[in-house]
Amino acid sequence: MIFTTLPFAVAAGTAFTQYAAQPAPGEWELVSAYFTPSSAGAVAVHATNYVTITLKQGSTSLGALTTNSTGGAALVAGTPSAFSLSGGSALQFGQADPLVIDVAHGGTGGAANGTLACAWKKKQADAHYT
Repeated sequence: MIFTTLPFAVAAGTAFTQYAAQPAPGEWELVSAYFTPSSAGAVAVHATNYVTITLKQGSTSLGALTTNSTGGAALVAGTPSAFSLSGGSALQFGQADPLVIDVAHGGTGGAANGTLACAWKKKQADAHYT
């Protein structure tokens, strides 16, 4: 297993896309992902002013967090929020397959300031990364 972190700061109402390269050569499976807001990244649940963070491989959505009042939850400073991952084979990444992090806002949204943490499992046994 390898663990990666990616801090980012996205202003309220600002769209953002980040591409994260894979942690090491070979095939890797994304097994878990968490977003932990900083003190400036806490966002309350709201019907029109919300933030959505989506993880993708290419155009395939792997999981999302939203503060939309329809099915979302607040992002609490210092508290990790887990992505519910799905996507079958799209959860498997090669060296040329970046993880795409999209941040979108409804209305004026909220800031998305914090750190994305991911756990990756090597698809083939390798003495250096198991």
